[in-house]
Amino acid sequence: MRDVLRRLRRDERGITLSEMLVVIVLIGILTAAFAGLLSSSITHSTTVEQQSDIQVQMRGALEPLVREFRQAHSGTSSSPVESIAVSGTPQITFTTPDRGCTGPTCGFFLRRVSYRLSGGNFQRAFYTSTNNTGAPWTWPAGSPSNWVTLVSGVTTTTPFSFLDAAGRATTTAANVRTVGATLTKAPTANAGRAVTYEVSTSLRTTAQ
Repeated sequence: MRDVLRRLRRDERGITLSEMLVVIVLIGILTAAFAGLLSSSITHSTTVEQQSDIQVQMRGALEPLVREFRQAHSGTSSSPVESIAVSGTPQITFTTPDRGCTGPTCGFFLRRVSYRLSGGNFQRAFYTSTNNTGAPWTWPAGSPSNWVTLVSGVTTTTPFSFLDAAGRATTTAANVRTVGATLTKAPTANAGRAVTYEVSTSLRTTAQ
């Protein structure tokens, strides 16, 4: 054994070309594996970030609907829900108190609010009554033209569901007591799963 060790210590041949090639190949394999893992981690992180951003966007679009519909107000014994559409251009229009003016001299204005899905864009529009003294309410002429896109690229085709007081689906605007809204959108880079966000809100009362 001692003779073998002495021979090995005197051996100055170093690493052979074959051994060097093997080492280079192994380093290449390890580098490629690490690069693939790093690329996968970056892609996953980007997808998760996109999905989070989409959820925040959809939450910001639907929470006003929840708030406004919950406090919907007509000023009379009639329903504040004026019109609904489930298909075609899904839409809901209802009246709710205008919170833009809260001073003692403001009076009470009513706001007519519409939400719709048009061409994959979830949009909101509104206009305010021209009188502040109660029903009968008067409104600016024409339909609202100040549509604002809250979420684009929505893949949901029927975002709204309308339920009556008994929890049954209804297509009659005056019978609507609960509105459900569901939006689905894929991440911007078309990577990962689609993101879905849904809410449900009910009227506090219909007689004001």
